[in-house]
Amino acid sequence: EADGTAMSVRARLTVEGTADFRAGNTVRLRCTPVPFEKTPSYDGERAALADGILLELTADEDVAYVMTDTSEAGGLLGFFSRLGSDLSFRLREAVGGDEGALAAAMLLGDRSGLPDAAARDFSRAGVSHLLALSGLHLSAVAGAVGWLLTKLRLPKLAKTPLMSVFLLLYLAVVGFPLSAVRAAIMLFAVFAAYYSGADGDGVSSVFLASAIILTVSPAAVADIGFMLSFSATLGRRKAKVSRDAGHMRRRISSTFGKAGALLLTGLAANCFTAIIIWRVFGSISLAAPLTNLFLTPLAGPLLALSAAALL
Repeated sequence: EADGTAMSVRARLTVEGTADFRAGNTVRLRCTPVPFEKTPSYDGERAALADGILLELTADEDVAYVMTDTSEAGGLLGFFSRLGSDLSFRLREAVGGDEGALAAAMLLGDRSGLPDAAARDFSRAGVSHLLALSGLHLSAVAGAVGWLLTKLRLPKLAKTPLMSVFLLLYLAVVGFPLSAVRAAIMLFAVFAAYYSGADGDGVSSVFLASAIILTVSPAAVADIGFMLSFSATLGRRKAKVSRDAGHMRRRISSTFGKAGALLLTGLAANCFTAIIIWRVFGSISLAAPLTNLFLTPLAGPLLALSAAALL
């Protein structure tokens, strides 16, 4: 209710201190609307709109509340939501400290325990995408599952469906974040191309994934992550299919090896995202191509170690 008038709107509530709320609970309390957070490097209103959140609310630690329904969210989504929260807690406890918070952010997308300074440092280095579940993370997960299934000597016709099922389960555990869903759609498009016998078209897959995302969730058009993911992926794909870029990549690869090819791909992604980053954040990290060259290859081993810590 707002001033005695009943209303239905999706809002985000922040309670100072500890609140014993779980997904699915129904709570009645008095809270106060507040402006969305906005800094030179973060537009809270844009981020909230991208998630369909129209109102930001806050309540004091000692606020009186009535739990009108203590049942938790049911069904598969409720189960996976609780599973994701439990796994994140176990991972942070197993690794400990800021390292545990970083592991939970990279593997499970839970950035709640990540220090603000760490997120700021990743952003300044131009590698904040390592903290957002995306194609890099799903490719690493799919690669690990594919490697395991290969060791079990399963044929590719059987491996691909099993990898798809595992990816869907992983998406459910991490809460279907848009960045990961986009990457999954592109991976499924590659799988479909294999079964149909058609050649994979990376550029078409990028536009197909974007069309599906915007059809299902039109609010994603306001998501800066969506813009950056789309632009960076398109830049990398165009660098691979462009004839001139192909000649340059082969020339650089013959001179500097794989490191040079990775640097060229990173430059292509940064060129496609530069105008968006400048417009939204007001600055561009000139170190991004080099930091991506050295840090991105470490993401796979870090994800594997994080997963091992849960065992």
